Amino acid sequence: MRFPRAWVLGALAAAIVIGCGPGKELPDEIPKSTGQGNDDGELPDAIPKQSDPAAVEIAERAIKAHTQNNPILLSKGRISKVTAEGAMKLPIGPDRESISNSAHRTFLAEWPDKIKYTVVFGPPYSRTQTLILHSPFTWNGTNGQQEPNLNPRKAEEDMRADGCGLHWLVLLFPLKENGTILFGARKGFGVGTPPADVISVSMPGRPIYRLHVSAHSGLVMQIDYHRTDQLGPVFTEWMLADYKPFGGWLLPTDLKLARTTERPRFRDMVEEWKVENWEFPEKLDDNAFDAPK
Repeated sequence: MRFPRAWVLGALAAAIVIGCGPGKELPDEIPKSTGQGNDDGELPDAIPKQSDPAAVEIAERAIKAHTQNNPILLSKGRISKVTAEGAMKLPIGPDRESISNSAHRTFLAEWPDKIKYTVVFGPPYSRTQTLILHSPFTWNGTNGQQEPNLNPRKAEEDMRADGCGLHWLVLLFPLKENGTILFGARKGFGVGTPPADVISVSMPGRPIYRLHVSAHSGLVMQIDYHRTDQLGPVFTEWMLADYKPFGGWLLPTDLKLARTTERPRFRDMVEEWKVENWEFPEKLDDNAFDAPK
């Protein structure tokens, strides 16, 4: 069984959402798309030229919470690996209805442009899906067999955007990178009690990301963003919970992901994961981001 190319790329962000199923009520508004591509989510003239002090204060509080008051850890986040057990919804029923399929997930990353994302599915799908970015090289395939790639540049953009939103921003060090602008500090409407503090994050060539930071703990509870990928316009929500210590960090071990194309009443969870381990090696093998052989 092979899925369309668009689904393969969408796997990094959550596969493709088909069907309704049980979900959780959406806590906040979905930002409106203003274009086609990496600048989706905010009007360009709404982004200030410099970071807003109120947004910076919220970001600094999150960094202190995640690093347990040891911000020197941020640099270690540039090379990282996370493994998790869980499930993804896939269009594999007789009428291509969405079915939750057990899976094991490995995300290997080296900032700013190296990703290897591997999902090993259990029955009934029972195969391995791999996506690789080693800029400008991109690769995706099933069981070691490469799928056709008609738009390598778009594939790279999608993996960079989702890699940042679903992995690197969890480690917060991109907030300190040159060119990053923090702005739009406000109170959220429904994430957390009391409501989370929300900031917007602008990075060159990326969507506008929103971080929802717990007003109580300072931990990031949600990262969301709107962009146009190869499946079309999509709003991605990455929900983070059950923080535990790893190498000096406090990092989430309960990960849930929802993707929608318009504001529904309820969100449909398309990925749910329990993290086994977060690792921060000093260096990686030279062939860590090579295609499967």
